[in-house]
Amino acid sequence: KSSLNIAFVSFHGESDTASADAAAAGFTEASDKGYTDLLEAAGHSVTRVVTSNSPDVDLMNSFDVVIISRAVSSGHYSGAGASAWSSVETPTLILGGYVLRTSRLGLTQGTTMVDSAETIRLHANHPGHPLFNGVGLDDNGTMTSDFADVLTVLDQVQRGVSVNNNEIAGGGTVLATVATESDPTAGGIVAAEWRAGASLANDAGDVLAGHRVVLLTGSREQGFTSQGAGVYDLASEDAARLFLNAVEYTGDLGLLPVGYENANPLDIAFVSFHGDADMASADAAAAGFVHASDRTYTDLLQVAGHNVTRVVTSNSPDVDALNGYDLVIISRAVSSGHYSNAGAAAWSSVETPTLILGGYV
Repeated sequence: KSSLNIAFVSFHGESDTASADAAAAGFTEASDKGYTDLLEAAGHSVTRVVTSNSPDVDLMNSFDVVIISRAVSSGHYSGAGASAWSSVETPTLILGGYVLRTSRLGLTQGTTMVDSAETIRLHANHPGHPLFNGVGLDDNGTMTSDFADVLTVLDQVQRGVSVNNNEIAGGGTVLATVATESDPTAGGIVAAEWRAGASLANDAGDVLAGHRVVLLTGSREQGFTSQGAGVYDLASEDAARLFLNAVEYTGDLGLLPVGYENANPLDIAFVSFHGDADMASADAAAAGFVHASDRTYTDLLQVAGHNVTRVVTSNSPDVDALNGYDLVIISRAVSSGHYSNAGAAAWSSVETPTLILGGYV
């Protein structure tokens, strides 16, 4: 996956230095440093931007992705601040529930907030969504690994993930909810998305200038300043994968034209050397590739709402299987020899409409 240029909005302007109030409480580094460390380890470029109710919108629009940390003042996202942040065109990932309320950005229909009190798992409302690529789910769409823990920080037990337990606003799509039935947040929205142009439920009725994604993560402070909120609470490798997926998906949304709506989602077979978007073929891996060379095409298709199945290129395709799709796409990343002689005859017998991306075939 290509590196993203990310603005990470937080109380803390530097990862290795806590804000003044957090430092006075005993923090020696940014409370949310775990997230920027993970992003940088994944190869992304991260610039910390101090939260404000008057963001530099032009600066925000120069990044590939904006991430609004859990460690922000929700008041910066109300009134004129809400309108300013909603005017940012760069796709934005929001980690905190308090800024979603009708009294803030207006991405939900109310102001009810509940904190998780135990380790929680998530239910995927749309298991095929790119957020869940590589994340273990059971037959009911529930994570097979834990998502978030309740933490102890500076010898103080913290409150968990703060969930806004109201209906989604602005025509948003719920992607995941809390699956742990014994927790107070059970059924609450943890992941969701909105397209640019959505009309929000705050008093100003702001309209989003860019796409928005929410994945709630980061502790709620207890026993010290709110500037100690947002400590990394992801409880498993799958949870970290889900966070990175959310970041990459938010970046991919920047590929979509503003105003794009998919009225006809398709079931697509994408034919390629690479059977898995997240894993290069053997020869490509030997050359240094980590992911499929043509991954961006399938990412874009998924972001646009299509269901994509990768099929490894062959000179003896399963014609019946290909005829079960709405569309076949033959990538540029195929061996042209698979489309000659008997292979040509086999591929020409496919009845499903087919889009070909490479000239050699």
